[in-house]
Amino acid sequence: MLAPDVTLIPRSVIFGGEERSALKVSPDGATLAFVGPRDGVANIFVLPVESAGDASKARPLTADVVRGIHEYWWAPDGRHVIYSQDVGGDENHQLYLTDVASGETRALTSLDAVQALVLGVDRRFPDTILVGINDRDPSVHDAYHLTLSTGALELVAQNPGYSRWGVDAELNVRAGVAQLPGGGCELHVRDAAGAEWRPVLQFSQDESFEVSFSVFPMWFSADGRALYFLTSKDAPAARVVRYDLETKALDTVVGDPGYDVRFLTYNPATYEPEIAYIPKDRMSYALADPALRRDLDAVAALDEGDFMLESRDDADRLWVLQVTGDRQPGAYYLYDRQTGDAQLVFEHQPALRAYEPARMEPFSFTARDGLEINGYLTFPPGAGRQDLALVAKVHGGPADRNTWGFEPWGQLLANRGYLVMHVNFRGSTGYGKEFLAAGHREWGRAMHHDVLDAIAYAVDRGYADADRLAMFGTSYGGYETLVTAAFDPGLLACAVAGTAPANLVTLMRNLPPYWGAERAYLIAAVGDPDTDEALLWERSPVRVADRITAPLLLIYGERDPRVTLEEADQMVAALSANGIDHELVVLTDVGHTLTGGTNDQRLDLARRVETFLAQHLGGRAQA
Repeated sequence: MLAPDVTLIPRSVIFGGEERSALKVSPDGATLAFVGPRDGVANIFVLPVESAGDASKARPLTADVVRGIHEYWWAPDGRHVIYSQDVGGDENHQLYLTDVASGETRALTSLDAVQALVLGVDRRFPDTILVGINDRDPSVHDAYHLTLSTGALELVAQNPGYSRWGVDAELNVRAGVAQLPGGGCELHVRDAAGAEWRPVLQFSQDESFEVSFSVFPMWFSADGRALYFLTSKDAPAARVVRYDLETKALDTVVGDPGYDVRFLTYNPATYEPEIAYIPKDRMSYALADPALRRDLDAVAALDEGDFMLESRDDADRLWVLQVTGDRQPGAYYLYDRQTGDAQLVFEHQPALRAYEPARMEPFSFTARDGLEINGYLTFPPGAGRQDLALVAKVHGGPADRNTWGFEPWGQLLANRGYLVMHVNFRGSTGYGKEFLAAGHREWGRAMHHDVLDAIAYAVDRGYADADRLAMFGTSYGGYETLVTAAFDPGLLACAVAGTAPANLVTLMRNLPPYWGAERAYLIAAVGDPDTDEALLWERSPVRVADRITAPLLLIYGERDPRVTLEEADQMVAALSANGIDHELVVLTDVGHTLTGGTNDQRLDLARRVETFLAQHLGGRAQA
């Protein structure tokens, strides 16, 4: 039963141009920078710290009018900001430098069909950063010192095939991760810049946290003697370890027996580890430095949500904290460690306070083979908890996971009267290496069964109406949506599949060249298109598209380098040949991240999904 008395949250509030986000403090502690809307396009703004309580006093620093700016860094000199931007979602990001005083912007890199990444920024090198550029070989990034004042590039290390670099305190590349046949990896180190690489540790596919494309290696100690990194080697879940390059001792810094450590902050002056972030049902924290207990307690008392340390000044007095909750996507605080005071700078989307967002609550169940699966349910406000239309929102990756917090699609759909389910099926990160490994070569099989079992859980408890079930996912989630529609016809009343692989054979053969270093893992986890073609084809939803009965909404990005339009063409041809109800939407100048387009595109996408689900499930819809 729907709840007509619950006010519809406008799509423009949930998906419209971001209000303010990505707050960072300058190295000297005098200026705040953040991303905010300028004429509806995300740009960088600056604000004096003394005006932190009044963000309306901020002035725009950049003036992008097309794609928006979403990723930036303070330059070590504190007088410039560096930002990254691609063209039309092609993922060939370039770097730009903006003078804070004058607003003048110039390109630091300007390379066609080449990707430039920031690898290292350090306060002791005010005019130099370390960048990775794949101009020599599109499958790997060589490391360069980039001089900010001149734009000059100096080659630091030619990449022999490493998927990750490890950078020391001198902005030298000192570690690399080499992929091994079968999906494992090997850690290589060298004693100084220019020295020969030597292998020091091997990790099986299940021991390497590299499979989730995380920060591994993380950083070197100040003296360059030890390397910190994430791994589940000799442990059930990913932990942070310290490897001494001289003694070869491998010591645990922080870990949890059942959950993966996701990140660990370190002090940028001493390079000593500080606070570990461990996502469980909610975010959990572990202190590597007990001296920070006072700060951790003070920060935890700020807000009911979970916090993340986003930025700090060079004096380590001012901390910028982002606090996120299930009903608020983010509030940013400036915390003074000396006084213990914290000031709210702004909320990410303050307009939400006028409405009633839904709560997200954890749930768990036992899959058909006995494995425990976790996830989250978001019930529609005011609609009760029985006989609801259900939308299973499947995450991408699949080496990723759902976490507690504000999820825009979940909020939109719950507000429209649907029970929204997020499932961390096997193969998701966060639950240790056995759970991750349980998803290997299980695309379209055990991973799919976990999603089906989650839906059955909701139906069996009376939460969901078995005649009003839908699925919505992008990337791997889009694949799972097509698999459910094709392999289990009649289960879904409708389905929305975004950037969805339809044919695993062509998906694996068309991987972007800069994924070359991760190819070994992907082949091991999914299948080799040369030797496992039959398996990949057997698990491809396009093979049995004629079985589909549920109406489909298909959404692809025109410039997606990961799931190309070849996947859309194959699926549409199969659906059309069999007279199956479907609609194809191709977003122009958009890549793999469908919400990465313009504000108008985001709103139109939300409108299409909302209208489609209302048509087939009977939910509410904004006019």
